Amino acid sequence: MTGIVTVGLLESASDLLAEPLVSAVDRDHSGIELRLITAYSGHLQQWLDDGDLGLTLLYNLDSTPSLNARPLVRERLWVVAPQSAGLRADRPLSFAEAAVHPLVMPASGHALRSLIDAAAARAGVNRPGSIGDSIS
Repeated sequence: MTGIVTVGLLESASDLLAEPLVSAVDRDHSGIELRLITAYSGHLQQWLDDGDLGLTLLYNLDSTPSLNARPLVRERLWVVAPQSAGLRADRPLSFAEAAVHPLVMPASGHALRSLIDAAAARAGVNRPGSIGDSIS
């Protein structure tokens, strides 16, 4: 295989994925000129739809029937709180337990925020105001 391949990475994943991806492509497909672009998921999805990207790593693609997508990983989110909260890594916290507290998270309209809001709705919890609501 030869040619230019442009891959979009989520900014939050680039530190973890960029170096191994570049090394693997260089080792296994030296004819490929790899170009990496980092951005938020909404931009990456738009660029993929527009044909500006050949491949991207995104999340929450259930609502995107126009793309050929395959899950790569499933990860857990972590709740972080002061030590006085008594959280323990060996004792998972349900979303309903976490969502009753104010959360620091992206502002409305951000893709990750939409996922969190949808999880809150599925859990049947009304979240108090989030710190991200007042930050744009």
